[in-house]
Amino acid sequence: MTPSPDPVDKPAPLHREESTSPDPVQRLRAAFAAAAAEDLDGVTANLAPNAVWEMDEVGLGPFEGVDAIRAFLLEWWSLWEEHNHDVDEVHVLGERVGYAIIREDGRMKGSDVVVEARVAHVIESVDGLVVRDITYTDIDEARAAAERLAKERG
Repeated sequence: MTPSPDPVDKPAPLHREESTSPDPVQRLRAAFAAAAAEDLDGVTANLAPNAVWEMDEVGLGPFEGVDAIRAFLLEWWSLWEEHNHDVDEVHVLGERVGYAIIREDGRMKGSDVVVEARVAHVIESVDGLVVRDITYTDIDEARAAAERLAKERG
């Protein structure tokens, strides 16, 4: 009688496939975690080459293209002694639109004053890559803009 093969040696079934890319919520959370860690590659990993970051409400940008976004982030991070990002919420409203509500606080170099802000990022994606990020200071306005955009993109 021949012993049956050890189940550990059996290959995984061929019909079982798992996605190697995280879901949209995980991608957004990972990008903001990378920003908190000042991980430039992590922040820009899921940006389309022609991505645009608009921050009209805070008087910055727009920054067009990955190189411009990277340059802005390096300059921005250089201003801070301490800088924290916390993701309050992430919502995906379809394959192409989502928004994240972020709390930031920190202390700029040469200052003892802690500044705080709560902003929302409305994110538009195509084929899993971010093509536009619009930062809002009004959370309700951001939510409404994301909902409108999701309806338009259907």
